Amino acid sequence: MTNIDSDRGQLSNVAEQARDALEADELEVIADCAYYKGEEITACEEAGIKVFVPKPMTSGAKADG
Repeated sequence: MTNIDSDRGQLSNVAEQARDALEADELEVIADCAYYKGEEITACEEAGIKVFVPKPMTSGAKADG
């Protein structure tokens, strides 16, 4: 848990804290699209944490009609 107003930059921090608290060698994390950020996903992979996060629907095509 964090008091930072955006989840987007918190995935690797929260995942690593969970792994440490569980004293786990391996961890798989499932998060909602609010946590999707390429740098955070990469940081988790580099830390040996497998991440499942859906990419948010942010296409500008809807605005074009």
